[in-house]
Amino acid sequence: ADLETGQSEVLVTLGLLPQEWILAGQRLAWTTMQWIDEDYRTTLEVLDLVSGERRTLRETNGTLIGLGGTANLLAWKEGSLQTWETGENEVHVFYLDGSGDIQQADGAEALVSMDSDVLVGDGVLMWMDYREGPYRLAAFDLASQAEDLLTPEDAILGVYQPPTLSGDRLVWADHRGEDWDL
Repeated sequence: ADLETGQSEVLVTLGLLPQEWILAGQRLAWTTMQWIDEDYRTTLEVLDLVSGERRTLRETNGTLIGLGGTANLLAWKEGSLQTWETGENEVHVFYLDGSGDIQQADGAEALVSMDSDVLVGDGVLMWMDYREGPYRLAAFDLASQAEDLLTPEDAILGVYQPPTLSGDRLVWADHRGEDWDL
């Protein structure tokens, strides 16, 4: 819907219920999941609202979750349903780079939580990570291609109270002490 005129239109007709969707600048992205040949098949599609071009970015027998985006950046988590059921971690953070290629953001030591979205800021991706035991917020700087843990070692974050990011400010709920603080 156009908020100025109040006019609404159908952007895309889907044959399946979208699992997640995000409007990021001139891009609309969504995921769908269906049962095919005794396995789930998850698809991530993107619609360019200016050109009208619709394309499939990823198709996997796993799952695509945690969509995050800004005007120029789209990110998501990808993992295997089978390994989640056994407790092993096979969740990774991916993004669509400026040339239209898909890149992986998390490094070999990362243990990416499947339970929250990817936070996307100006040139940075963030996710909840438990490589050191308790949850910490990991960040990937797109310019330097460096990954780092941002929150203090003694911070107590909850994955169901995810941080929020706006511009160059990051806020998280922290349970150090007897209560929750922001």
